[in-house]
Amino acid sequence: MAITITQTKKRQRYMLIILAAVVLATIALVWFGFLGKRQEPVSQPLSPEGIYAIPKVDIDWQMLEEIKEETSSPFKSISAFEDDFGRKNPFIPY
Repeated sequence: MAITITQTKKRQRYMLIILAAVVLATIALVWFGFLGKRQEPVSQPLSPEGIYAIPKVDIDWQMLEEIKEETSSPFKSISAFEDDFGRKNPFIPY
């Protein structure tokens, strides 16, 4: 009986050591992987003129008129369907 108790305690001790190693490895990975690399983001110096400048927009009105003339034609009429609709018995396979 004393042998099984000591074996259980040894197993618990080894499991505790393994758990501590896994926790330490996880903490080290997070610390050096994510928190260790503190890089400054690359940014350009901002000037007030660059932030608040409104770009000038030129609209070619002549091109818009040409597009409007091309697309303003009425739709072609659609003729009526002349064939038979569907099958006589839709539940039988082809």
